[in-house]
Amino acid sequence: MGEARGVGQPSAVIDDGSGTGAPDRLLLADTAPLTRYWWLRNDHMSSVFHPGGGYGAEFVLGQIHTTWEAGTHPLFQCTKGKDRFTSPQFDCEGWPSLGLIGYAYSAPPTAPNRAFYRCLVRSNGEHFDSNDPNCEGQRPEGLLGYLLL
Repeated sequence: MGEARGVGQPSAVIDDGSGTGAPDRLLLADTAPLTRYWWLRNDHMSSVFHPGGGYGAEFVLGQIHTTWEAGTHPLFQCTKGKDRFTSPQFDCEGWPSLGLIGYAYSAPPTAPNRAFYRCLVRSNGEHFDSNDPNCEGQRPEGLLGYLLL
């Protein structure tokens, strides 16, 4: 696992752990990649940690803040049966909460960013997050926020 250097500095470098001394990427020290994962039994979830249990990474939606910043709002990991979904509501819309994911911007920040949305699979009611406002052909449920690139 990489080691953070210069934590709290905008120029912080995340070491890739390869032993070469060359960083794999530059990140703000208080951000983490928000990755969309897929489980073969028809479930998606977005997380800053690998969920284990048969989930495989699909792609990174963007960089999410791990601490509150001005202009951000919290996002929570929620569960409804076997469906895991992202919600801006701390009460997970009446469903059990699995905890805080991180903080997304409420409006586009000045830094490079992209929007992401909560979507619903029409055929089975499963939720997933996407950068596509049309939800990859499924039903859009709303904007979750903006993530840094």
